Amino acid sequence: MNGPQSSNRISHLPNCIEKLSQLKVLHLSGVGLETLHPNLFTLSQLKHLDLSFNHKIELNACVEQFQQLKNLQVLNLMGCKIDHTYLVILKEQNPRLHVYTNQDFQDAIKEDKLPKLLLEQKVD
Repeated sequence: MNGPQSSNRISHLPNCIEKLSQLKVLHLSGVGLETLHPNLFTLSQLKHLDLSFNHKIELNACVEQFQQLKNLQVLNLMGCKIDHTYLVILKEQNPRLHVYTNQDFQDAIKEDKLPKLLLEQKVD
């Protein structure tokens, strides 16, 4: 599964992302991101972050930075590379954080729970 392809390709977020301080939802699925700018982690109001299908991001290297996003409730990492160990760390840092990965998607299909998985991504 290659995931959705966006016609809007951006390899890096701009420095000015920090000016979006009240942003609550950020969908960056399949845009071709290669790195996450440190200013992304200053978005203190962010509740839902979708980084799915950005295959080049080295998520293992920035797991610690995610703890700065205290209000984050949903993190979609489907189609991204991240070691299971780092997923555990993410969930320990923020117990109310729902992290979605390829495994969640595959399990939902097997158990015929795909609509439920998609509905769980709603943000309060």
